[in-house]
Amino acid sequence: MRDDKTDYKHTKYESNLVPDVVWPPGRETAVRHALDGLVSMGNEFGSLRNLTLCMIYMHAGEKSWTEITSDRNHPAYTIEQLQNTANGLELPLPNLHHLDAGTLSDLALEIKKLVEKSGSGNAFQLALEMFDRGQGVYYTPRSIVSLMVDSIRADPNSTIYDPVCGAGELLVAAARSLDTRDTAASPKFRSTALTEELKSIVRMNLEINNVRAEIDVSPTPFDRNAAHPKYPYILANPPFNMKYPNWSSEQSWRYGNPPRHNGNYAWLQRIVENLTKDGRAAVVMPNNTLHSGGLEQKIRAAMIEDGCIEAIIALPGKLFRKTRVAVSIWLLKPPGSALDDILLIDATSSGRKVERTQRALEDSELDDILRIVADRRAGKSIDENASAKSVSLEEIRRSEYNLSPAVHLTPISPRVDGSRFELSLQRSAEQLRNAVLGASRKDLIVAELMHGLNEIKLSARGSWTNVALGDISEITPGAPTSDHPNGGTPVVKPKNISSGRIHGPTDYVDYKQAERRSDYRIRSDDILCSRTGTIGKIALVTADQDGWVFGTGLIRIRPTAIVDPLYLTLYLINPHIQDWFARNASGAAIQSINAKTLTTLPIQLPPLSDQKAIGRALAKFDEMIAAHDQVLRETVELRDTLLPILFSGELDTIRLDSTEDRF
Repeated sequence: MRDDKTDYKHTKYESNLVPDVVWPPGRETAVRHALDGLVSMGNEFGSLRNLTLCMIYMHAGEKSWTEITSDRNHPAYTIEQLQNTANGLELPLPNLHHLDAGTLSDLALEIKKLVEKSGSGNAFQLALEMFDRGQGVYYTPRSIVSLMVDSIRADPNSTIYDPVCGAGELLVAAARSLDTRDTAASPKFRSTALTEELKSIVRMNLEINNVRAEIDVSPTPFDRNAAHPKYPYILANPPFNMKYPNWSSEQSWRYGNPPRHNGNYAWLQRIVENLTKDGRAAVVMPNNTLHSGGLEQKIRAAMIEDGCIEAIIALPGKLFRKTRVAVSIWLLKPPGSALDDILLIDATSSGRKVERTQRALEDSELDDILRIVADRRAGKSIDENASAKSVSLEEIRRSEYNLSPAVHLTPISPRVDGSRFELSLQRSAEQLRNAVLGASRKDLIVAELMHGLNEIKLSARGSWTNVALGDISEITPGAPTSDHPNGGTPVVKPKNISSGRIHGPTDYVDYKQAERRSDYRIRSDDILCSRTGTIGKIALVTADQDGWVFGTGLIRIRPTAIVDPLYLTLYLINPHIQDWFARNASGAAIQSINAKTLTTLPIQLPPLSDQKAIGRALAKFDEMIAAHDQVLRETVELRDTLLPILFSGELDTIRLDSTEDRF
């Protein structure tokens, strides 16, 4: 069925396996700006995502797209075509007839420009990433997709199945990979979506990329009474740690009932049981599944003893956009007899920084991983080092079935590719240089501000008033929320507040819960205050967070027209006010403050013009703090880039002077 002696170099991206696309200059800003106009009219996040994707889909196949975007003052044709397309896809859209004609046409025009510059398939991927907000629900990083597709080495004429297909990116990649290996290939693809809405998104993505597949819908993927055919190849990136209804007592799990708090080991069990006799699967899982205890440890042990786990590839964090989560790829086989050993590959130190919060694996690193897998399958001995080892079953038993590569591999100083290291070093140095220059500019602004402080003329003290916070604002305590990994509405919690701002990543709630919590949405110029734990943490809401929900650990302060939101935010950060929070908190082990107490907080309120002047002056200091925080992060990144080479013993092979002229 397979030729395991074939060269296992991964399929290069130049062949369009998973295009490493980026937004054309200015396009993301333009699309977001067009969407902002629709957001301001109260349209829900998910429906705007569907509207954007539907427009891209139509552009890929609608010959009359020029007519659709030709006249922004007469959107009737646009609305008719959009609605007809959405109805055919069973895709929910916002009420198009209630949208502003010009705003809708503006979005259609920006989508047209994006598709013309990027192509329909790439534009669809970019839109998915933009709306994904770091959850990984619609987007799997290209290096992970590449490893999964090339590690199963599918037969060109077999069936490939994705049991939880996200946006269909795994099947698109598999189809393109097979096309590059066999022009006469006739593979079959099948997928299962968790919802009808996701099915529509998958259908659009597959059709845009000319991939034909059968798409099922199963909101209860672990129903043992449902028919689950067997497949020779399975690719899956299931939702991590997702809670499911209590497992039915009538269900019979081959390796034991999964824990109630998440379905990770439910997915793993279902996938191995869905493999044919000689089948292979590649599955993405969070790294905690490698060593978790309790019920998961028992299931993992049983799977190992039944020969289901062929290899583990542990990957670095920050591969997913906007989240640091580190994952592993599990290479699985159908139930059988115990294997003599399991291949463990530690690639956690691989990759290079491509953005401040994102890494990507190099082509050479992907080739190295796949070569190790190929050698193992071909019966060749593995050149065991710090990155890979075939661990015996006895050793795994002694470790209580811990599959974390770091537990079994002996750390040694890795060899460093000199030219690649220099490039990485130069990139990190350049990012630090830019951060230092940015901070220096902020320092100059603050220096000028310090000189000009004496010129700020405030009103006489007699014009100031003493009021209570409840007199100048509406104060609302947050409501409990239930996190949902597939949700589209972010939830702000105390963990997201620091230095007067809201920081990610956030948790999410689904559409229905967001609607029920409509009274707990935030908007620009609201102020959030933590009320439990570390009380008195303050953050000013920006336009980027319009429509988000705030959770039970926060209190929303909504200033009236007589108070400037920035002034009030900075006033509440004042150390004297923070002392007031401490003195008015209740509780011994865990302190808290309630909304009623907060209404009594005393405020010294100058005239509005003075408030704005004070806010503008102090905001410059906040900008400087943020700039120096960036310098700190980039300095740490540069240090971490240097560590491998400095501890490798190969310093004489690297030219470090190539970065001197950058400072």
